[in-house]
Amino acid sequence: MKKESRRFGLLATTSFCSAVVAGVMTTVSGGAAQAQDAAPKTDEAKPAEAVQEVVVTGSRIRRSVANAPAPTISVTQDDLLQSGVPNIIDQLADIPALSGSTVPEDTTGSNLNDGGLSLLNLRFLGSQRTLVLVDGKRHVGAPQGSLSVDVDSIPRLLINRIDIITGGQSAMYGADAVSGVVNYVLKRDFEGVEVDGAYSQINQDGTAQKRLSMLFGKNFFDDKLNAYLSLEHEENDQVKDSDVDWRRRACGLYAMDADQASPNNNDGVLDNQLLCGVRNFSRPYTGLLVLSSAITASPTTDPDIPASSAGCSAPTLAATATAAQKLAYNAFPAATGTNTNCFFANAGSAFVFANDGTPRGLNVGSRVTVGGARTNNVGGDGLNIGTEFSQGSRIPESNASRVQGGLNFKLTENVLLYAEAKYIKETTYDEGQGSFFNIGIYDFTRAPVSNGTTTPTLAVMPQWTPATSSFNIGLDNAYLSSDLRTAILTNTRKTYDANGNVVSTGALDPRAMFTNFGPLRNQLNYRKVQRYVIGAKGEADQFLFAKNISWEASYVYGELTNENHERAVDVERYRYGADAVVDTAGKVSGKPGQIVCRVQLLAANGISIPDPYRVGTMSPTDPKVTGCVPFSIFGNGQNDPAARNYFDAEIQVSHTNKQQHFLAYGSGEFWDFWGAGPIGAAVGVEWRKEEAEGKGRTASTGDRLLFLNTGADFPYSQYEAKEIFTELRVPLLKDLPFVNRLEFSGAARRSDYTTVGKVDTYSAQFLWEINEQVKIRGTRGKAVRIPSLSENFSLQSQTFANGFVDPCDVTNINNTANTQIRQYRTANCLALGIPTGTAISYPTSPAGFNGGNPNLKPEESISKTLSLILTPKILPRTTLVFDWYNIEINSVIASITAQTLANQCVGGPVLNSQACGLITRGGADVSYRMTSFLQGSFNYAKYENQGMDFTFLYRQPLNNVFGKNLGNLGVQVRGTYLQFDRSYTNIDAPLVHTDFAQAVEEPQLRFNTSFSWNYKPDLSFFWNIDFQSSQEIADIDFLRSDPDNREYKFLTTGDYVTHDFSFRWRVKDGVILRGGVVNAFDADPVDWLGQTSADNFDLFGRRFYIGFNFKR
Repeated sequence: MKKESRRFGLLATTSFCSAVVAGVMTTVSGGAAQAQDAAPKTDEAKPAEAVQEVVVTGSRIRRSVANAPAPTISVTQDDLLQSGVPNIIDQLADIPALSGSTVPEDTTGSNLNDGGLSLLNLRFLGSQRTLVLVDGKRHVGAPQGSLSVDVDSIPRLLINRIDIITGGQSAMYGADAVSGVVNYVLKRDFEGVEVDGAYSQINQDGTAQKRLSMLFGKNFFDDKLNAYLSLEHEENDQVKDSDVDWRRRACGLYAMDADQASPNNNDGVLDNQLLCGVRNFSRPYTGLLVLSSAITASPTTDPDIPASSAGCSAPTLAATATAAQKLAYNAFPAATGTNTNCFFANAGSAFVFANDGTPRGLNVGSRVTVGGARTNNVGGDGLNIGTEFSQGSRIPESNASRVQGGLNFKLTENVLLYAEAKYIKETTYDEGQGSFFNIGIYDFTRAPVSNGTTTPTLAVMPQWTPATSSFNIGLDNAYLSSDLRTAILTNTRKTYDANGNVVSTGALDPRAMFTNFGPLRNQLNYRKVQRYVIGAKGEADQFLFAKNISWEASYVYGELTNENHERAVDVERYRYGADAVVDTAGKVSGKPGQIVCRVQLLAANGISIPDPYRVGTMSPTDPKVTGCVPFSIFGNGQNDPAARNYFDAEIQVSHTNKQQHFLAYGSGEFWDFWGAGPIGAAVGVEWRKEEAEGKGRTASTGDRLLFLNTGADFPYSQYEAKEIFTELRVPLLKDLPFVNRLEFSGAARRSDYTTVGKVDTYSAQFLWEINEQVKIRGTRGKAVRIPSLSENFSLQSQTFANGFVDPCDVTNINNTANTQIRQYRTANCLALGIPTGTAISYPTSPAGFNGGNPNLKPEESISKTLSLILTPKILPRTTLVFDWYNIEINSVIASITAQTLANQCVGGPVLNSQACGLITRGGADVSYRMTSFLQGSFNYAKYENQGMDFTFLYRQPLNNVFGKNLGNLGVQVRGTYLQFDRSYTNIDAPLVHTDFAQAVEEPQLRFNTSFSWNYKPDLSFFWNIDFQSSQEIADIDFLRSDPDNREYKFLTTGDYVTHDFSFRWRVKDGVILRGGVVNAFDADPVDWLGQTSADNFDLFGRRFYIGFNFKR
């Protein structure tokens, strides 16, 4: 799953229930929370402060913040502004409970329509299970058909604080609050002018973020009317992989030795070894040409190169072949002309090209990895595996403007009318990996013409089975050098036995395969958000028998429009332009010797042009024919502007999410029957309508074969929800021995959805204050998440299984650490008809389909929390909070990936019929590869997440150090101990789970430590430390079953720590300067993490920032 650097430690005021000890904490701007003396002084217990009641996040009943109903973390505006990270999400994602959030780095590469999105994810349970509110109200979602909110769309200067409540909150706020709620509490009644600006490095090589925010407010009519306007503009530079030092090093663990099958799987040679400077020559941008050649297998006693990898089933051709033999031979490349087992890149049989197309022999360097192709190397040709062979953008370029204004009108002293409007426009750009092609080259003069004869002719189309990235061209290609043409025509292919011994010196095999990266696939995204709110709220001391009354009614309309321009290649046109020939007679343009496209020469000669994609023939006047621009695939010819203008393609898609939300509730306090305090109650209703629609993909694609994600548009879909809810707080005991206060509270909600029907949720809480030093709090609740419109109604669309590893490949079977799973895979793959020992490799990512499921049921969760809050007198000015939590989600809606389907198909005692039924495999002619798959959403999974959040707060005055006043020292430690994060996703074995706790991205222990030193009232310094415990890259079982798998230290990442330093200087009243350094000691992830860009690690190095704030 799942980002810009998030290493700046969270500089937030943290509390249990906003402020677990009312009045104990005050915020140190940009630094750790300062705790006031936790032990109350005899002369400071002012009743007005002690009993002040407001509506807090997590409850509709007015209450003291000390009595808020659930564990809460609060982040203030000062914390956000002091931070040196570019986006709000980058800071929030440093909170251990939110460290799985989607940050801008997650939205590059193969993802679509999501450039720059920032989506919060509590407890690693998914952004769709984290409900984001603004002032307790819904906000329109950003991804197509989803309710996940882009939280960086909220202007910074309007944010008063952000409350983060963990645990199910559906009874209070409705569906989707399965893992918790994040509520943005905005400023009200602002008067004056505030301007804030920041310049921050995003990456240590200088790419930067620039932001300017302004807030204006004024009161009118004797302060009855307040009007405010917020303006914000932000620009983020693109960060490419080539900008990141850690990725430029191109390090990783690589399989350098393959053992025999168990029990002889320990030959004393480390299977996986750490290498840096790794390159890959499989597809340079200027191209690689490989003559047909078999791979030499290693001895069966040392199966680094298994015999099945060396197999090439293509026939050879004798120089004296008959016409029938030539016909059979030249029909062969139509199906397997790009079979990688027949084209082994080695010195003498492979060639690379300069930009001008000049060929030279391939330098294979020191080859890396085991198996057949072995295109990774050190010291040879190829692309840097970390920067050139990967996606282009690590963080997208973005440009955002945000405008929000509002009115607050005091109709009476107790009634407030309010309205607000927001408009956001954001543009993002990112570059993915280049399109890629496998192009077979063979002798068309020996090929059959369309009438089935074997008469040699130049005017014939190559055999071609339509595919996104594979096609054939002729050996008569106009740009192919004569030396290479001769080498292909005279090429012989040796054959080998299972031990790599030569069986035959070879017969003619006049074929070659050309591979390259084509033009980059990039996305230009335009996102607009509109949101309008009107409402009224009020309060009263008493009405009839109810006291301390509050009420509110509001209506929200939100609309998000996302327009995405996806650019890549029209495969047909690319193929026609690449298949260039010499028009010796000048039939096309009247100029003999001119280079033209073969399709043009066929048309000029009156020969039918086969149309294998659509079946039938093409018209000679088709624009693809008449406008064809020939170009050289050898070298940099594909970047010729005229050629790019011919074959470049774009899909323009747009999607719209709309949301309407009406909310009304009232609360009050009633009778105090037994002297413990009045009973509080609230009741309310909600109505909500969600709509989504996507257009353009079908129309933009048309009948073209594109190297892009094609498929059906997202149909107009909608649902409505009608809800009623209630909340109750019952004080039970007060002012007794060991019971200063004991109260119970609960909430219940009934929801009626047009998609899934009626759903009931509930929550219950208790608070036991033993004395002034000890509090215990507990919660239990049932929450739900209903299927999103996307999960319900999206039509099938094309997708790719990037990075797919075939569980039936012999090398992968042999490297499987678990002996039982290895045996299962061997037997089940054979049952699928795949011979034991088969090597299965993929020259391109397998294509398949995604789709929705209208029969999904709601997810249901039970969450529990138990908290201990300590303010011990023996440790003055100290607060300790421990929050245990457990969340169990059943009927989880999960999309089964192609990798999961393939693994589950063969990973059990017998074939998993459900998983196998969603996969299509080819036969021997394509090495039994997966040729298609269907990914969809199903209610089949279960998640369990359990751990402990903890907070330590301490403040120490330094007003008499050697007779000097050195200010105040504040310390805050906040972290999470993750006990387990279990995922039950095996359809046929529902009790089998995978525990992701301690895996990469989910450290078992993570905590942020913040030190603040207020040296003077106008000058403060901050030091923040982010600690993560070591995370597993591979399980220890690897070494138990395969002792020479790798060095022990390579099983884990080791502990990871970053340090940030910052300052804040109040130059004069109303003017503040701030600055600092993020990741001051330039801590990188370990090299053996490889190309896994786990977002909890900082890839971006030491970087600096500066900012200012002006208020008047």
